Amino acid sequence: MSKKSSKKTKKPSLKQKITAFIEKKRPRQFALNAGKTALEKADTFIRYKYSALFLAVIMLGLMLFTYSITSYNYLFNNFPMYATRTVQFYLIDYSVGFVSRALIGHIISLFTDKVSFVFFLALTKAVLWISLILQALLAAAAFKKAWLKKSPLLCVLFVFFALSHHTVMPNVMNYGILDTYNLLLAVFYIYISDKKGAFILTPVICFTGIILHYQFVLAYLTMIFSVELYYIVKNKKGRALRAAFFCFTAAGSIALTVYLMFFSKYGVKMSASELYEYMLSKYPDARATGLFEEYFTYYIYGDYQGVNYSAPADFIKFLVSYAAERIRLKKVLLYSLSTFPVFGIILYFWIYILKRTDKKSRLPYLVFMLQPLMLIISVIASTDTSRWAGASFFSNFMLLFAVLKSDEPLLCDAAKKCVSSAPKKIAVLLILFLSFASTAYIYYVH
Repeated sequence: MSKKSSKKTKKPSLKQKITAFIEKKRPRQFALNAGKTALEKADTFIRYKYSALFLAVIMLGLMLFTYSITSYNYLFNNFPMYATRTVQFYLIDYSVGFVSRALIGHIISLFTDKVSFVFFLALTKAVLWISLILQALLAAAAFKKAWLKKSPLLCVLFVFFALSHHTVMPNVMNYGILDTYNLLLAVFYIYISDKKGAFILTPVICFTGIILHYQFVLAYLTMIFSVELYYIVKNKKGRALRAAFFCFTAAGSIALTVYLMFFSKYGVKMSASELYEYMLSKYPDARATGLFEEYFTYYIYGDYQGVNYSAPADFIKFLVSYAAERIRLKKVLLYSLSTFPVFGIILYFWIYILKRTDKKSRLPYLVFMLQPLMLIISVIASTDTSRWAGASFFSNFMLLFAVLKSDEPLLCDAAKKCVSSAPKKIAVLLILFLSFASTAYIYYVH
């Protein structure tokens, strides 16, 4: 080549280099999609190995859309004054004794002797974001699996899961509450539930959740036990070992719950006033925000308005009567309207599979059908309806995800049958719209 011709040859620009690199690394299915429909292009994209990550971004975007239409702005700007009633969870530790709700505070105490309100807000906000991102990843993985199995209804349901206020708002609204940490444990369980080490990690997850807050029992423990039962019945390989760990987990969970609810107070090393002073000594911003003293006065010492309810029977009786006096029928109806129609669609799947599966495999689906009852039991025990509705919503969807994850063919058949005609499709869409509208009303107006 002559010197003259070599001078005319231009070096590729940075943009051209990047384009060439992408084309070289691009999978064959991502070649130019000339002539393909939008649906075919979407199918090509979703079949890409890492498409779930992109789908998770979309799911998180849907969550933030739902968040944006509420009257709360805690993730980005303002914090609720209610947070001053939850900061005590980050101040208490096991210096008081082995009690429920002290684990997070004890972990923090290993690294610092003081907990500022700014630190509390930053930690809470970070944990909330992590919980939303992990749920978005779950929804994305489930959506991809349903798409590959050619089940449009399941895809719609998992999009609806991401859009629902019950997924997005309960932990955000109850800023700083320990439920968020229990939700993270439940999400982690779903990720590892079908892995080889699940039988070892499951009791660790369950015991940690109960120690964090025995809310875990009503919120997620029944879901975890249901999934464990499903895998024990479904998989012959390792069944005996998994069943043994299941029994160990169940026995340990019952013992731990009973101890923390009724007997841990007998091992407390401080009086109520001493505990309050101890928490104040760790909290430099107490003068500015205050500290909710009555919470642990009741839940650890059993004292409420001058009466002691330490005895187990008195404790349960008080909880039920307290909830019964403060429950609002309108609120219960709204939450029922926003959850049970969707639970009804999922219930249809379990009934469909139950009728068509082998008799030896029916027990898990019968147990799945009982999962919505946990919401009713929870509401009777506590007036914190939003917390229980969010946890129940998550748990019922995670049962659906676990069955889809294990490649149960009858699930897709049930989903197709559910929308096999135009009137059924319209009915399902109306149910989902009704649920979304009712939860939007709850979280925007209330």
